Amino acid sequence: MSIFVNEGEAKSAFESLRNDSTNTNWVLVGYTESSNEQVDVLSKGEGGFAELSSKLKDDEAAYAVLGLSIVDEGASSIKYIFINWVGKDVKPLHKGRSSQHRLPIYNFANTVLQLGGEYQALTREDLNEDLLKQKLAGTKLLGEQQADNVLKSKGVATSEKFQFENEEAAKTAIQNVRSKNETLWVAFGYSSGKEEAVKILQTGTGNTSTWKGLLNDNEVVYVLTGFNPDVTDYATQIKYILITWVGPEVTPLHKARSSQHRLQIYNYAKVLVQLAGEAQFLIKDEITENAILEKLSGARTQEIKSEDELRRAAEIDAKKKIQTSAPTKTEEFKTPLADEAGVKALFEPVAKNQSNLNWAVFGYEGDLKKENPVVLQHQGTGGLEEVTPLLKDNEVTYIVLGHLASEAAAEYTTLKFIFITWVGPGVKPLHKARSSQHRVAIYNFINKTLSLAGEVQVLTKDELTPTLLSQKLTGSKLEEAPTATSPKSRSPAVKREKEQLTIADEEGVKKTLKDIAAGTVAWTVFAPTAKPDTLSIASSGNGGVSELKEHFKDDSIAFGVISVASLDSESGEEYKTVKNIFISWVGPDVKPLLKARSSQLRLGLYNYVKNIVTLHGELQVLTSGDLTEELLHQKYTGSKN
Repeated sequence: MSIFVNEGEAKSAFESLRNDSTNTNWVLVGYTESSNEQVDVLSKGEGGFAELSSKLKDDEAAYAVLGLSIVDEGASSIKYIFINWVGKDVKPLHKGRSSQHRLPIYNFANTVLQLGGEYQALTREDLNEDLLKQKLAGTKLLGEQQADNVLKSKGVATSEKFQFENEEAAKTAIQNVRSKNETLWVAFGYSSGKEEAVKILQTGTGNTSTWKGLLNDNEVVYVLTGFNPDVTDYATQIKYILITWVGPEVTPLHKARSSQHRLQIYNYAKVLVQLAGEAQFLIKDEITENAILEKLSGARTQEIKSEDELRRAAEIDAKKKIQTSAPTKTEEFKTPLADEAGVKALFEPVAKNQSNLNWAVFGYEGDLKKENPVVLQHQGTGGLEEVTPLLKDNEVTYIVLGHLASEAAAEYTTLKFIFITWVGPGVKPLHKARSSQHRVAIYNFINKTLSLAGEVQVLTKDELTPTLLSQKLTGSKLEEAPTATSPKSRSPAVKREKEQLTIADEEGVKKTLKDIAAGTVAWTVFAPTAKPDTLSIASSGNGGVSELKEHFKDDSIAFGVISVASLDSESGEEYKTVKNIFISWVGPDVKPLLKARSSQLRLGLYNYVKNIVTLHGELQVLTSGDLTEELLHQKYTGSKN
């Protein structure tokens, strides 16, 4: 079902903004009495920001596109900004609905117009023409004096001069977040009786669950956090973001104050740490690592919830009143390593070139029961040939291995360390799922001491070869496929792959892949046919990951290609890009012979596909629960493809 009551009318309204024969410069869409699940064009006009803002009501959520004249280097041009308005009297249920609907409405408008940015307003004081122009010009936030001047020019009373209760302590806390030591986040709030002074509430090292306990319904909290978009194939990258929480019971006066202070805290912090963005949240259940990642990557894809789902979410949030101002110890996630100090001591001399240690193998003490920790089981100075015999079919093993990799276009090799996760074919699904979480924690812990150059997950021993490690470490994930115009240039390895793989209905496959490249198809899934070494398209669609992975069965292998939309920015301009990810699926119940064969099929298909559509990364998933929108964004935001 379309998000619009009348999609054709909405398209015409947006098109009128760029039609030179009209003077239309704003379009407003919102909800009507007849529908709470769809939006319709409410009005449009030629009076600019002043006329548009007069149409926004305090008890309604609405969405607008406004054209503004931006002067850049003496030249004037019209740019369009998407505005998400949520009035101060909007009910929590409708706030949640607007958050869900904002994404598809933005994407629809962006297909008609090239949007220059997006702005979400919490109060009328937060929404003024100068702020919108700053957003379009590439300046995310105004400085303290600029913000006060803008608000005064609009006749809005500004607060007393912003200040930290202890500026030196605030500065140190922000610097500690950047320095990657024992602090990964710092939360700021207000002292009782000192509503213009911002103080440090708490600092910490965990994920979102470790600071969400500080977010009370009647308070405003600002959290500066370093967010790790998980482990990419090459490195762990930390990005920093300022998050503003405005509780549903905060008074209008304090909401207005938070709008000003948010700008001032952002500008203060960005002098000390490179901020990748900011986010504002009104509903606690929306604060997830996935949501933060979307803000950092500019992602706009999100599953739309029904009215009933939103109502249940609002009811759950209303029941979750915070009983304490600090998170409990149980909320902090620890690594599964039994001896963290010992692991650190093991790798420190390796990092300083003071040890000949070349590999270490970690596994679970005893069996795979949940309570058993991960311990160092073996270590050595040799290579892969010493490690492979230690891998058991019924065990999960984590390996750190040094491997000599040839640098591209260079006549030398360097020793790089790679993290390998082995999940034997006899491991139960529950333990496979747990290994996915533990893998990330162990990788991150070791990476603090020994710089890891990449990561690989393997399903069979046949996959774990020196060639695979070199491909992962040098960034050439798979061997280059031959071009259609130069068959004589094929290497013997590539030629064998082509001979062993047959694509059924090759013309249809090429058309589908070209449709993905053109954006008219979102994903496709390949599966084996009854003929040996033959793959065909099993299904295609325009939904998201949840739709694609319905075709990943526990007793089968499959390969998917999916495109994910992203908003990138350059020189202050935001633009939409599409990343294509290749996904390999080997179900937990697949027979060993077919599992081994899947590796060759994967390589051949990858090389075939990337000759037709650009691929930005590859994923191998062990359980369907591992495959999420978040994982895809993590894959391509740090990708070196």
